Amino acid sequence: RWILSRFAQFLPEFEGNLGKYRFDEASLGLYHFIWHEFCDWHIEMAKLSLWSGDPEALRSTRATLMAVLEGVLKALHPIMPFITEELWLEYCERNHIPRKSVMLQTLPEKDDFATDTEADDEIDWVKAFVVGVRQIRGELDINPGKKLLVKLAESSATDRRRLDKLGAYVKSLARLESIELI
Repeated sequence: RWILSRFAQFLPEFEGNLGKYRFDEASLGLYHFIWHEFCDWHIEMAKLSLWSGDPEALRSTRATLMAVLEGVLKALHPIMPFITEELWLEYCERNHIPRKSVMLQTLPEKDDFATDTEADDEIDWVKAFVVGVRQIRGELDINPGKKLLVKLAESSATDRRRLDKLGAYVKSLARLESIELI
């Protein structure tokens, strides 16, 4: 959910830059969304659902990945028309969608994607937790592959609720053995 919400939040600025013929700013924003939100975080988090063996999680995660990919290809088309056309046609073929040019598709709009501030806040919390662990690893020269035990002191009720809900993501992304509340 959160990646669709982030894409929805990104789109007005992107559309504004296209409208002002600021293709440099539009492409830079899209680049940052693709690499720093979609690839760095969402795809890594999606792996847990994709590997879980849960058919509902697999279906939902795949649908989200496809929705973002479709939106990104449509948004990229004015900037990279030849590449996106080839990718779009291949995407349509693989997903049994009638092959029509991406040029005939409408640009994605904010209203095409639901916003979810709660999901955004939860993912920002996961990111901060993981970045904090990674920063400590770097400062103490701890091997990034080594599984760690984290002791979490002075956690709020919100932290505990988020840890119950999103702990598997935190453990996977930060390479943790366990998280102990003290």
